[in-house]
Amino acid sequence: MKLALISDFAGLGILNSMRLTYHLVLAQYLLEDTQYAEFYKERSRRGDFIMMDNGAAEGSLLTSKQLYDAMQMLHVDEVVLPDVLRDAEATIEKTMDRDVLEIIPARMRAVVPQGETFEEWTGCANFFVSNMEFATMCIPKHTEQFGDGRVNILTFIQQMGWHNSYNIHLLGVWGEPRIEVPALKAIAPWVRGIDTAAPFAYAQKGRSIRVKSEHISHVWNEHFDSGLAYDNALSLLAWTSGRQDA
Repeated sequence: MKLALISDFAGLGILNSMRLTYHLVLAQYLLEDTQYAEFYKERSRRGDFIMMDNGAAEGSLLTSKQLYDAMQMLHVDEVVLPDVLRDAEATIEKTMDRDVLEIIPARMRAVVPQGETFEEWTGCANFFVSNMEFATMCIPKHTEQFGDGRVNILTFIQQMGWHNSYNIHLLGVWGEPRIEVPALKAIAPWVRGIDTAAPFAYAQKGRSIRVKSEHISHVWNEHFDSGLAYDNALSLLAWTSGRQDA
């Protein structure tokens, strides 16, 4: 399982130090932050794999024109198509928008099924599989609230055989990374990658990611201890690699 770390410009040096080559970039910051954009332009030039998110998780869903403008700033390998958090019907409408599908070819499309329940999520996923071409299926972090969470969803995906036809990416971490990430890695070693800002979020609160803690949300452009963030990132990299710790 590959690791994509999410941070504002202050944390991007850690990504560089760790030589990570799998990235999830936030489209709204590509358009707003020159330093952030330049960092990922360089990563694009050197051939790293870059997914571009659509801003929905941060409450800043971009229009089709904004997505197109962001795509023109650097070579991206995939684009997370527009979705609406927890709303299957609205997500289908946004994802299937003709303007969006015209600018993003099938080989670059990453869909995000949504829903309030496991049944709604799987219904939305089934719709996309049956009605459009895409490369990657993303599982949002809030689905950890569905019964057995993303473990249940990953089991369903394997039963359907979708992991043989599509890349699978996990959007974010909902609970404690030290528990959640190893469990997901163990149940589905075929998952391509996961993204998270957890190493920086925990460092903003002076916390080690290896210690039991309540969920901590990342605050963009808030100060953090870089040494602690780096240690947290190394632990997370170990867990996504199937090791116990760094």
